[in-house]
Amino acid sequence: MRQRRQDGWIVKTKNGSWRVHWNEYVKDPETGQERRQHRSKVVGYWLASKTDDSSGPAKTMTKADAKDELQKIVNPLNGRHSPRADDRVTLRWFIEKRWRPTVEGGWAETTRRTNEHFLGLILAKFGDLPLHALDRVELQAWLNQLACAYSRSIVYHVHTCLKSICDEMIEQDYLLKDPSRKLKRPKTRQPDETILDWPQYRQVIDAAKALRDKLAIKVGSGTGVRPGELFGFRWRSLEHLPDGHHVLKVTETVYKAKLRPWAKTPGSQDYVPLPQRLAADLLQ
Repeated sequence: MRQRRQDGWIVKTKNGSWRVHWNEYVKDPETGQERRQHRSKVVGYWLASKTDDSSGPAKTMTKADAKDELQKIVNPLNGRHSPRADDRVTLRWFIEKRWRPTVEGGWAETTRRTNEHFLGLILAKFGDLPLHALDRVELQAWLNQLACAYSRSIVYHVHTCLKSICDEMIEQDYLLKDPSRKLKRPKTRQPDETILDWPQYRQVIDAAKALRDKLAIKVGSGTGVRPGELFGFRWRSLEHLPDGHHVLKVTETVYKAKLRPWAKTPGSQDYVPLPQRLAADLLQ
């Protein structure tokens, strides 16, 4: 494809600003057809009395300064040989058509369900916005609000999803600047980190009526396995190693009352060391 060159143009507006204009060539996401798209932006002010977004008068700019700002915009475009992707598509469209295919192949079924929840939160707020309208300040303000209503885990996962989606926008040439680049994880509610002392732990054990329940509590608290792994253990999971130690082998998990013949992750399918006293309880 041939290289295009343009200089753009500058307009001195009646309200005291310098507005620069240029054209970009974008590719229609549905048809793949290339089209020219007009763009404009206020880069400064020529009236000293004009105020910007901050308090007080805006710093005045000469036409030469405005031209320099315009060149910062058009120079990268002049160096391109292919059209940019169209940043007027909605975030919903981009996630479904351009982002999901790049990531969902590695999702397990449980991961898919949790990710759908995180994406639902994002789409409910920003799904119908065009990509060029995504604003870092608005994204940060929304994350801050989310932190008041949801747990740290959910807020952190949503933050990670937003970063991944916006990174793919840059990678696929839909945006020049990443609106999530400076997003910060807001402070969230402190998770409950209550730790039982020994007498309290004994009360929990004594309150369990069945021997199986007592053993399940001991294994869960003594090994730190996931609940799904704990309830997937069978007697055959208890193995005796050549060095004399006993272990539990994670090979199955329970999810929503169904036994699944696999662990949550490949690394989870491994031996779980047992304290000697707990191994004795299980053997007894």
